[in-house]
Amino acid sequence: MNNLKIIIESLPTRCEICHQSDLFDSEANLCSRCQNIQIDEDLSFSRKRRPLDYGDVGLITGAIGGALIGIINEIVKGLSLAHISSYPLIIGLVIVGAIFGTISGEGIERLYKLQL
Repeated sequence: MNNLKIIIESLPTRCEICHQSDLFDSEANLCSRCQNIQIDEDLSFSRKRRPLDYGDVGLITGAIGGALIGIINEIVKGLSLAHISSYPLIIGLVIVGAIFGTISGEGIERLYKLQL
């Protein structure tokens, strides 16, 4: 960056906020369209948490439902949950439940949007 040379300086030609030039005074660096807008000095951005949609709710409830079905199945069979062979079944049911829940949740969301 030591070799950077400024060849020419000029006034801005458009507003930094609205990017329009029609109401912008380049000498005063004021835009009559945007002069009443307040800009926060703290320019740090924070990610807003998005609300859960139907697919997310379906994913969570499907995974919980799959886990409960697997656990109840193992209890009814009389096997201990500490038995090593019961874990793949429970994990498989959680995955299947999560997939089914996501698909059904997204379907419900599409149906809901069609009614609006």
